[in-house]
Amino acid sequence: MSATLKDVAKLAKVAPSTVSGVLNGTTRVKPETRRRIMQAVEELNYRPNHLARSLRTQGTRTLGLVIPSITNPFYPALARGVEDTANAYGYSVLLSNTDRAPDKEQQYIETLIDKRVDGLILVDSMVPDSLIQEIAQTPNLAIVMMNRGIDSPNVDEIWVDFRNAAIQMTEHLIEAGHHRIAFLAGPRNIWRAEERLLGYQEALSRHKLELDKSLIKYGKFDYESGYELGRELLAQGDDFTAVFASNDLMAIGCMTALQDSGIPIPHDVSVVGFDDIDLAFFVRPKLSTVYQPNYEMGTAAVRLIMERIRQERNVKTRQELTSRLVMRESMIPHRSPDG
Repeated sequence: MSATLKDVAKLAKVAPSTVSGVLNGTTRVKPETRRRIMQAVEELNYRPNHLARSLRTQGTRTLGLVIPSITNPFYPALARGVEDTANAYGYSVLLSNTDRAPDKEQQYIETLIDKRVDGLILVDSMVPDSLIQEIAQTPNLAIVMMNRGIDSPNVDEIWVDFRNAAIQMTEHLIEAGHHRIAFLAGPRNIWRAEERLLGYQEALSRHKLELDKSLIKYGKFDYESGYELGRELLAQGDDFTAVFASNDLMAIGCMTALQDSGIPIPHDVSVVGFDDIDLAFFVRPKLSTVYQPNYEMGTAAVRLIMERIRQERNVKTRQELTSRLVMRESMIPHRSPDG
C-alpha cells in the first residue's frame, strides 16, 4: 500500500499541512524540520500526485538537464546526482544530450521551456550569453549553469576550480622530477579545457620551466583522440617523461598508444588524467588523476533550483566545489638515466 501524506507527517512529527507546504514550496520551515520531512519522504518512498499538484500550483514538478555528451563517463554520474536529489524532492528530470552542438542545445532549451519545466540545469553550455539572459526572464523558471558565468541575477552558478586543480597535478609531477611534461589539451573552445591548459602553463612558469609548445597537443575529450595524440608525441621523438591529459578518456587512449609501442607505464613514461571516472580504477596500470565532484555537482544544482522554486532565496549564488589528486599506479617519480 502506498504511503500517504499523513504517513509522512506522522514519521516526521509535523502536521500534514506542513508536509504539504514544504513539498509544494509554499511553506518556510526550519532546516531541521525540512530535513526530517525529506527523510520521511525518502524512507516511505512517498510519491505525491504530481498531476493534481501541477494543476493547483501551475508547476510541472519537472527539471530539465542539458549535458554536452552522454558518452563521456563524467556526465552520467553528474546526471545521477541531479536525478537522485530531484527525486527526493518529488521532482522528475528530463535529460537532453547536445553532442556539443550549440544549435542543438538551443533547440533542447526551447523545448524544455515549452514543456514548462520548473528548473533548468545547463552543463558546460555553449549557447550565446544573449540566449541565456533572454530565457532567464522566463517567469517561474529557476536556472543553474555549471562551469560558466553569466551576467544575470536570475541565474545561479556552480564551478569547479579546474585551473588550480591542473596546477596541483602539474606541480606534483614537477616535484617528482618530471620536467618534460606533455599536455593533451581538450577542444580550444571549451572553457574547462582552456582552464586546465592554463593551469599546466602556470605551474611550469612558477617552477621556471620552459614551455615547449610542441608538447601541447589539442584534441577531443575521447579515447580515440588520446590514442592519436599519443602516437603523435611518439612520432616527434621528444624526450618527455610524463603526459598530463585533460581528461581520463584521453589519458587512457594515450596509455594504450604508448603500450602498443612497447613503452612501459609508468617506468618509462608516467601518465595522469583528469575527472576520476570509474574506468580510471580498472585500467592497468590504474590511472592517477584529478577527482571531480560530479555527483556532488548534480546534487548542489538541484538544491539551488529548489531554493529558487521555494522562494527561500532571490539573490544570485555562485557555489564552488573542490577537486583533489588521486594518485594510483600510472605515475612514479622520474629517474634520470645516470640515477
